[in-house]
Amino acid sequence: MYRYWLVGCVVLLLLLQSVAYGKTRPDFPENSFVEIVAENMLINGLPTTAWTLQTGLSQQELAAFYRQQWQAGSDHFDEQEFGGDVIINSVHKPYVYTARIHSSTFAATTALIAVSSLETNARLSRSQLLPALAGNTVLSVTEHNEPIGYARTQVLHSRNSLSFNYDFYLQHFQRSGWNAEFAVLDPTEGVAILLLNSARQQISMTFDQQAEGVMIVANEIWGKR
Repeated sequence: MYRYWLVGCVVLLLLLQSVAYGKTRPDFPENSFVEIVAENMLINGLPTTAWTLQTGLSQQELAAFYRQQWQAGSDHFDEQEFGGDVIINSVHKPYVYTARIHSSTFAATTALIAVSSLETNARLSRSQLLPALAGNTVLSVTEHNEPIGYARTQVLHSRNSLSFNYDFYLQHFQRSGWNAEFAVLDPTEGVAILLLNSARQQISMTFDQQAEGVMIVANEIWGKR
């Protein structure tokens, strides 16, 4: 269960890194169910809005729809497959548009659609909680304000082992005075989870052992004052 949840987070954050051609709301196929899931969010410093979409079109039909919408006149167009999903990125300055289209299930196809602005590159001002560690690379950073406070999500890839990462971050935060509410390491399943808090700050970390290394998702929250 943890593995699938983590993969879902990575999928979401990889989608939101890209995508655009002059309007802040993309077109959607007729008779689709569309719901906004993120607004005014910073993805790697770029303001981004994202929607989920459900349609009766097949995966290839939906890919053809966005190919037709975004390919002509694009400053940069890219289409590829990843994990069974079709990912379409198109830059139409000053926007970037992305569609991540999941494989069809039963009579429906779902997708995540995002629009990012290239005109603003700024980060919400908060201190960095995660310490640097040799062998760990930050893949994406997502920042946004929630009703409960400011939130930031980071996705990292590590060449270090699952146990090394778990011990390093747990010991770092405990030495800094943080309280470990929940800490589990399961090398057999290849997963680990940390939940730590300090005053108005909280951080949760999940670690997932994969063939090419360890994927880490860290969610930081600052409560409103």
